[in-house]
Amino acid sequence: RTSANTALPGLVLGSEGCLGVVTSAIVRVKPLPEVVEYQSVLFTDWETGSAWMREVARLPAALRPTSCRLMDCKQLELSRSIRGSYSGLKRVMEMALLRAKGVRLEEAAAATLVFEGSRAEVDLQRRMLGPLVRRAGGTWGGG
Repeated sequence: RTSANTALPGLVLGSEGCLGVVTSAIVRVKPLPEVVEYQSVLFTDWETGSAWMREVARLPAALRPTSCRLMDCKQLELSRSIRGSYSGLKRVMEMALLRAKGVRLEEAAAATLVFEGSRAEVDLQRRMLGPLVRRAGGTWGGG
């Protein structure tokens, strides 16, 4: 990747292959979704999170979240540090709750989810994920 300027090869080479040129394109415009919700699910480790992601992938497309991404413990740590650390009672209670559920942040994985669609579609997608989260021993983490 080049972020400083446009290189000549980048104008000619790309997803179309060597010396490919896009001669036409179709652009489809869709209305914005009625509802957009963000959610996360915390897992005890990467393997559990990966197995859960495979289960989500087996759902019919209409029942899956719009976006579903698994973060390992390092990405989770970075995300928490960027978001800002908070201290005091809230942090102590959060850590105690996670420990009680067998989650150690040094080993945990988290799935970040985005749900989009009508209110009914988003509610249905979330309901479909509930049993999968429970079977995997996951913990809903909030948006």
